[in-house]
Amino acid sequence: KDKTDILGFGEVFHGSRPKEWKKIKSEWNDVYFPKSKVDITVEAYVRRAGLRNKSFLSGVKENQ
Repeated sequence: KDKTDILGFGEVFHGSRPKEWKKIKSEWNDVYFPKSKVDITVEAYVRRAGLRNKSFLSGVKENQ
């Protein structure tokens, strides 16, 4: 919507393809970036979420 590359995809492109970057950098924010398609894959593991034990906050509430 705002055509602003806040995540730095242009910098990654510049680092991996400097010759091509020189050709498109003037039009990056207006032409190339808005038409870019990005796939994001997240792998996460949550450790010690506290689901097995009572929260320490439950003891604080009982003492008040």
